[in-house]
Amino acid sequence: MCDLQQSHGKEIPQLPSEAWRCHHCGEVLDEWSYYEDIHIQKYLGYGSRYDGKELRMQLCCDCLDNYIEECKLSPLSGEYSAGSIKPIIRGKFGGQ
Repeated sequence: MCDLQQSHGKEIPQLPSEAWRCHHCGEVLDEWSYYEDIHIQKYLGYGSRYDGKELRMQLCCDCLDNYIEECKLSPLSGEYSAGSIKPIIRGKFGGQ
């Protein structure tokens, strides 16, 4: 396993054990999950039972992998490479 602190050039802050937990499994985030920073922040609307609430969810890498594997349709769009970030949806919903 590589040293994430060395490869990213950032020091991992010392956090209290209650901080930076995965909302799904409750585990404290490891180095990989800390650097991936997998989170969702969204105000929920009429289509949800939680209408009017704000969703703030942090996930660890394992829970994200499990979520992706449980999807009936793949949410993955392909391989990522530096400089390849482009809008996935165009037209009616994508704004172009």
